Amino acid sequence: MDQHADTDQGANDKNSFKIIVKNSAPSSLHEGNQPLYVAISLTFVILFNGLPLPVKMPPKPAKRKVREVKTSIISSMAKSLRILLGGATGRMGQAVTGLAENDRRFTIIGGIHRDCKNPGPFLKKTDIIIDFSLPGPSLNLLRAAAKAKIPFVTGTTGFSKAQTAEIKNFSKRIPILASPNMSPGMNLLFALARMASNAFPLYDVSVFEIHHTKKKDAPSGSALQLIKALERKRVPASSLRLGTVVGDHTVHLAGPDERIELTHRAQDRSVFARGALEAARWLKTRRRPGLYSMANVLGL
Repeated sequence: MDQHADTDQGANDKNSFKIIVKNSAPSSLHEGNQPLYVAISLTFVILFNGLPLPVKMPPKPAKRKVREVKTSIISSMAKSLRILLGGATGRMGQAVTGLAENDRRFTIIGGIHRDCKNPGPFLKKTDIIIDFSLPGPSLNLLRAAAKAKIPFVTGTTGFSKAQTAEIKNFSKRIPILASPNMSPGMNLLFALARMASNAFPLYDVSVFEIHHTKKKDAPSGSALQLIKALERKRVPASSLRLGTVVGDHTVHLAGPDERIELTHRAQDRSVFARGALEAARWLKTRRRPGLYSMANVLGL
C-alpha cells in the first residue's frame, strides 16, 4: 500500500516538501513540527527544518582493475634483433657495435674473431649474423649459419670465384644478403651508373676509387660492382690507397665535347654500419632462401 506524507506548500516555505514512500512506512509517525522519520532511499539531499536528511547514496561502481604492464630491459631485448657479429674487432665491426648499442631494435649477443672456428655456443641465441671479416673466416661462419638455418648478412669483399660460387650454393638453404657496400647512396650510384651506361652506349667509361692505406683488395669490391653495373666488355679501373680515406668512387663517361662524372664519397664508416643493420632487419623478414643485395633492400 502506497502512503503519502504532505505539507502545506507556502511560497516562502523553504522547508516544504513532498515524500512518497512505497511499502516502507514505520508503524507510527509524528506530525506537526516534529521530525518525521521515514525509511526512505533518495539520490539527493532534502532540507527539513533547515537540516539535511540522512541520505543513502547508491553504491559507487567498483573500480576496474587495470593490469599494470611493466617494461624491462629483458622484455625490450626479447623484441630486438639478436645479432652475432663476425669480424667484431675490426673497424666495421666496431662501427656496427657502436650503432647497435644505442638502438633498442638491435642487440649484439656476441662477436666472432676471424680466428674462431666454432661459433656454435652463440648460434642458439642468434636471430641473424652480420659479417665484416675476411673471405676465409666469413665462409667458415656462413657454413655454421647454413647448418643452423640462420640468415646471413655479409659486407666482406675479396672472395674468389670459387668462394663466390659457394656463397651462391648456400643461398639455396638460407637467406643471404651479400653487398660490397652497404651505403644507401653508393647503391644508388650503382643504379645510376647502369642507367648512364645504357643511355650513352658509345661513350667511354672508367672507374676510379680511393681508400685508406690499410685496404687490402684493389680494385675494391665496390669498384668491381660498379664495373659490373656498367655492363661493358671492358672497363678501365684505377685504385689509390691514400691516408685514412673511408671510400671515394667515381664513374667517368666521356663523349664528344662532354664528360659526365658520377661520384660518391663516404665520410664515415657509420654509413656502412647503418646500412648493414637495416639490411639485417630486412633480411630477417625473408622466409625463402635466396641471394639478395642492398638493391633489394632499397627497391632499386
